[in-house]
Amino acid sequence: MLKLTKRERNEVFAAIERKGLDPQRFSWTTHISNFVTRYEEHYYQAVSGQRPEPAEALVTNHDGREFSFTFERNDDGTFFSSVEPHINVGHGVRARAWSGLIEAFNEWLEVIRYELHEPDFWSQLPCDAPLAAIPDTYSSEERFTAQELVTLRDRLKEIETFILDTNSVPGPQAIQIQQTFVYLQQKAETASKVDWKNIFAGAIVSILLTLAADNAPAIFSLCNRLLIEFFAKLLH
Repeated sequence: MLKLTKRERNEVFAAIERKGLDPQRFSWTTHISNFVTRYEEHYYQAVSGQRPEPAEALVTNHDGREFSFTFERNDDGTFFSSVEPHINVGHGVRARAWSGLIEAFNEWLEVIRYELHEPDFWSQLPCDAPLAAIPDTYSSEERFTAQELVTLRDRLKEIETFILDTNSVPGPQAIQIQQTFVYLQQKAETASKVDWKNIFAGAIVSILLTLAADNAPAIFSLCNRLLIEFFAKLLH
């Protein structure tokens, strides 16, 4: 089992503070390693063999969910960590040196910072709103009429303008947002209403994530108010 030195623990402490997080939210505990084992010999040879080592783990809890990062090293000097939530493909980290493990720890802290301080846009969607509701029965082939496409174009422009006017948007991001709304108008001409609704909801959430918009509820409310007439039949 890797026992962190005072210097290493202080480095972990400092990393937490640099991310603007409160070290008091975290605590040390012991987990069972998913990567490092040790041979245990027993009087009864049949039960002798490799056993997972315990591992020091830093944990924090949020909304009933435990997040954790373990600090491990095998006999060859390779460092490992089991991480939750994951920061790359899979739930494990491997590093050749302590510096590599700390780099992964900093990436994990960024995930934790986001989980603690950023809004969940999906949860802010009203459950009975057209962007969130998925009817049990609907005509999956129903499309926008020619008149609806004209109206939809104006409504999309109003939503786009509201997003750009109420958020500080750099030039390149503003262009990307404008292109997104052009794409949404084009998709409305070929996709079914239900498919388009899902495309639109995903696009709006992506924009809000990119902008880290503080007025997400107001944007969702505007979208629902302006678009509900197009989906009224689907919701009844």
